Amino acid sequence: MKILYVASYEVSDFKRGNGIDHFKLEALRSAGCNVHRACPILQASRPHLASRVVRKLTRILLPKDPVRARRKLLQEIGRAIEAHPYHAEADAIVCPNHFDISFYQGSLPVFFWTDATYQNLVSLSYSSTMVQSDERKHFEHYVQRRAIEKADGALWASHFAMNTAVAQYGADPAKQKVTGFGLNIPGEERSADIPTVLAAREQDFTQLIFIGFDYKRKGLDLAIEATVELNRMGIPAKLDTIGSHHPLPENAQGYVNILGPIDKLDAKQLVTFESALRKAHFFIFPTRGDVYCMPAIEAMSVGCVPVVSDVGGISEIVATGETGIVLPLSASASEYAQRIAAALRSKRYAEMASAGYRAYRERHRWGEIGKIAREFIEQRLAAV
Repeated sequence: MKILYVASYEVSDFKRGNGIDHFKLEALRSAGCNVHRACPILQASRPHLASRVVRKLTRILLPKDPVRARRKLLQEIGRAIEAHPYHAEADAIVCPNHFDISFYQGSLPVFFWTDATYQNLVSLSYSSTMVQSDERKHFEHYVQRRAIEKADGALWASHFAMNTAVAQYGADPAKQKVTGFGLNIPGEERSADIPTVLAAREQDFTQLIFIGFDYKRKGLDLAIEATVELNRMGIPAKLDTIGSHHPLPENAQGYVNILGPIDKLDAKQLVTFESALRKAHFFIFPTRGDVYCMPAIEAMSVGCVPVVSDVGGISEIVATGETGIVLPLSASASEYAQRIAAALRSKRYAEMASAGYRAYRERHRWGEIGKIAREFIEQRLAAV
């Protein structure tokens, strides 16, 4: 099966958070698909000089209208897909988001593969939607609905996202498939001896780790408070934070180590990330709004137990009491600390760590996910 894999951006740009879209592409290849990569599609299509001049003059002369500009860009992306040299050879188009194929007018079957609908992002207060006008939001809902109607099939990270597509945008359930996602880390799939990994961790204190760029939405303040509370309870605890530079309360100065942003494509920085993850007993993530949680999967792959809030599709990754701890969205920092303390006292920590690793091996490996995606695409192509 020949696939034209398209996006308007560089899918391998881990610094901008697009690494997951690179792994989708590689998963399709590992499943035996012949994948031609066209990312970014506008650059790949090499428009004529005249077209570039017209675009530039349009931007200069016309009044700024975000919705009009957005529509024109999406239309241009659609035309670029049709004009791509591989378009004539491909059996299908696969896009790692919904919007880049929303104005495609060609005859090839189209699929998109993502973790959220636009409604999910709005309802969970993602920063990208917070600054948008009502007019722009209305247009993005239209783009989402148009993409769903255009697509011959949609692949989703979670039932949470897929169910929103059906309920909010009228998606045909027969054209939807949940695949889950794998690790957002370069390299081979994990193979670990969890008892050995656990034995190598600190015994004198509990190491926590928080991973997230948008630290306010993702609840870093609660993670820091929970770390301080554990120490107040007589349980020595430390917290590593990855993803951003952030303020630190005075009462947490001795307990928190800020590692900041990490580029996983840089070998030295990847070692830092892996080392921090492997030494952590718990991944703490009291997020107020997330559609999915890649770091929870990364944590489980090395026997680090996730302690997360029940929002979006996170509870489809972490099973409370089995592979980790899932708390209500309303849970306080004190409740996070108490649940971590209880897990340590109950001696179930090692069981949860091992169960989390098994869940990763059974449900979150890209090799197996790629097979699910290929089978679904082939099934839909046969029905077209």
